[in-house]
Amino acid sequence: MKEISGEAGIEEYRGKTLKQIRERMGIELQAVSAETKISPKILQSIEEEAFGKLPALVYLKGFLRSYAQSLGLDPTKVIEGYLRFLNQNKKK
Repeated sequence: MKEISGEAGIEEYRGKTLKQIRERMGIELQAVSAETKISPKILQSIEEEAFGKLPALVYLKGFLRSYAQSLGLDPTKVIEGYLRFLNQNKKK
């Protein structure tokens, strides 16, 4: 896929952030699904932050890694940011 510039300004990777980046790049969810072999429903759950619909943590990390790579983002930053956001919301 394409490389994105301006990633350095992103502090927190949440589902909504990933969706905005993908849309700004003009990439359809189906294209990410085809490239990563991740179900569109899972990708949609990640983007919508539908935590109850997400797979087990070990799978989620792998999906986030693949999704980040497909957008040209740093997988470690994406995983850490998403999981931090996930944990903050589980405590509420």
